[in-house]
Amino acid sequence: MAYMLADVHIAENYASTQFTDSTSLIHANKNVDTLKKYYQAIMNIYNEDLEKFKYSYKYYKAYPKQGDTLYAKVTRIIDSTKKSVERGLKVVVDTTGS
Repeated sequence: MAYMLADVHIAENYASTQFTDSTSLIHANKNVDTLKKYYQAIMNIYNEDLEKFKYSYKYYKAYPKQGDTLYAKVTRIIDSTKKSVERGLKVVVDTTGS
């Protein structure tokens, strides 16, 4: 879950920085069309259903202690990915969650 959630956050961030024309759907400063494509790609990578992901996300929101533990992992993953990108390294996603 941590790796998938990290990818979702990266996708959200990227989609919020995209320039769009007047025909694109924009919601909360995000390119919704792009974000939908990213969500689908992430769900495919992790062989996950979007509704099941949303259910899991709601669980972690309802149980802050578990959510804090999860987000500590997500933060480490994002920080590590960012450092790798800054060093010009190819980022390989570990989908095993280990």
